[in-house]
Amino acid sequence: VKMKFALLDCEDSEKWSGHEEIWFKLFKREGDEWEVFRVFKGELPKRDSQYQGIIITGSHYSVYDEQPWMEGFAEYLRYLHAEPEARRPKVYAACFGCQFLAYALGGTVQKNPSGRFILGSEEIRGNTALACHPFIRPEAEKAEDSSVTKPLIFRLLESHGDCVARLPERDDLTLLASSNSCNVEMFCVGRKTIAVQSHPELSRELMEEKIFPAVRARMSETEVEATKESFLLDLNDKEVLTLINNFLHSP
Repeated sequence: VKMKFALLDCEDSEKWSGHEEIWFKLFKREGDEWEVFRVFKGELPKRDSQYQGIIITGSHYSVYDEQPWMEGFAEYLRYLHAEPEARRPKVYAACFGCQFLAYALGGTVQKNPSGRFILGSEEIRGNTALACHPFIRPEAEKAEDSSVTKPLIFRLLESHGDCVARLPERDDLTLLASSNSCNVEMFCVGRKTIAVQSHPELSRELMEEKIFPAVRARMSETEVEATKESFLLDLNDKEVLTLINNFLHSP
């Protein structure tokens, strides 16, 4: 079965030109059809489009930068999440995408509580809701299934100056994971939308090449050393990327 996907690209920085290839390399399966929408140019899928899955990328912008394309994008995300869940595509929102989705649905995004830019690997702690979510356990139909209540701890790469300070109030929206630097590392809207603050899709090399030089001036020597040390720790990115891939392609 041919599956259709949309990549909603929110990054217009020259140094990230062509970054859609990172996503295709990770998630494009044989027979998949992918369309790229340059959200920063006002491009969005038609409202009656039928997609299996949608990815919302990261961005160097902040949610509160008030770019001309942002209000239309927020409106589109509200429309998407006002649809009955059975009619919704799978949605995976990454970093800025996670923050922007929270904002669009009525949440608040602010500078990191510590006041510093977070760069490096971070230990993320999943809660019981994550352990029971189809993202982790596609076969777990019932949240009451006590066999899946163990907390999940994984280490992933992070790069953000902002984070979600307050989640939107929706019956189907649930916090799934937190870390020491960010309370909202991951949340879901029902069973079909997952939003993640971290960057499992990026490699250490890409972070060191494209992000580190840009933010180094904002960091103290101690923070620079901590970032370098955290880059050396073992990551769980491969396991998480497999979960994302299966989530996007599953019914």
